[in-house]
Amino acid sequence: MSSSVSPAVATAFAVNLASSSGTVGDVVPFTVSPVGGVWPADVFLMPAVTGFSNGYTTVTPRPTGTMAAQYAFPLCVAATGTLSVSASGMNGPAAITYQAKAAGTSTPTPSPTPTPAPAPAPAPTETGALSGVPTAGTAGTALATSGTFSLTNAPSSGTTAYVGLFNVTAGAYQGALQAVTGSSGSLPTLTPASAAGAATYAVRLCADSAGATVLATSPNIAVSAAAPAPGQVTGLTLSATSSSISASWNAPTSGAAVTAYKKQYRAVGSTTWNTNTRNVTGSSSDLLANFYIGISPDTDYEVVITAIAAGVEGAPSATVATHTLVVPAPPGPTTALTAGSITSTSAFLSWTAPTSGGVPNGYQVEDRTPPGSGAWVDPVGIGGAVSFTKTGLSPSTTYEFHVFAYNDGGSGTPSAPITITTAA
Repeated sequence: MSSSVSPAVATAFAVNLASSSGTVGDVVPFTVSPVGGVWPADVFLMPAVTGFSNGYTTVTPRPTGTMAAQYAFPLCVAATGTLSVSASGMNGPAAITYQAKAAGTSTPTPSPTPTPAPAPAPAPTETGALSGVPTAGTAGTALATSGTFSLTNAPSSGTTAYVGLFNVTAGAYQGALQAVTGSSGSLPTLTPASAAGAATYAVRLCADSAGATVLATSPNIAVSAAAPAPGQVTGLTLSATSSSISASWNAPTSGAAVTAYKKQYRAVGSTTWNTNTRNVTGSSSDLLANFYIGISPDTDYEVVITAIAAGVEGAPSATVATHTLVVPAPPGPTTALTAGSITSTSAFLSWTAPTSGGVPNGYQVEDRTPPGSGAWVDPVGIGGAVSFTKTGLSPSTTYEFHVFAYNDGGSGTPSAPITITTAA
């Protein structure tokens, strides 16, 4: 089997048949180059062909140009062996070895090149906005309002963003960022640290918990240093009756000047403090009475006192516990009421304490005029003393008096009344 070149080509060409493996029906690849030089890019690799006779086929080489011509390509027809291919008049013969496929099988068709799947569209970028963040605050105090956030292209569920308080002055976040959910909502409570003192802050809305991808930043927040706090209350002591608790303590010896005390109490085991704040009136003690806080008898209570300076609280005192008393029996009757040292506007009264019933907390003196008519008026509470000077009487007037003891269990029987007449 031989190959030939069309006579239309005037110049002699070299035909080089490279060693190659092939199958029955494959066209043999080879190169053609002009004598004395290289013909660029003229390499012909032909696909499998069928339906040709005499073992030849012709093609037009690429690229076409002034030296375009037809070339004959030998077709593999032998099962095995070496075919000598003669290039007539073109630098001598060349030989190529073909490896044939099994007899009776068809020539394989090259598989088509698969079409690559389109690249997935990039996920939409998450963006955010902040509003309502204040521009001023105080160290150690929660911002008056933390503001609100809104997100676009946020995740459909779970954590959607993170919120952090960024110390612009220090160039760092204050603590861990807080997670938020949803595409909009209120920001969590944010409190500039008291230890940082005066500083500039900003609220940042971020896509990650490290705060690296910032979605939105608030205007700067000018944070002033916290006002000085008073020192700690010490020496808290308590005494109790069945219906009241008396507390006393030592005022702080350091810090800012105290302007008020916050007094808190609760039944032991409760999680809620009952709170009352009173301005300083020169005393560091106060009576927590049943009409004021609802003290119950036979109950364990705990009390804590905190000093305040111009609205800034100091450290609270140690918590102290006490037990209120069981309600006693009412006192017995008061006896032996007498009067003496009577003037035009006053009278000295004395009596004998009850000898039965519960221990009195105090006594109450009442009067009326004229004697034996109308209700008893002008009640005066007396402590534990058994005498009292009644003042504010009218001259030349007759009065009737009695006295009775009382305690948390109730009032005792009044004394027998006595009558006096003031001087003119």
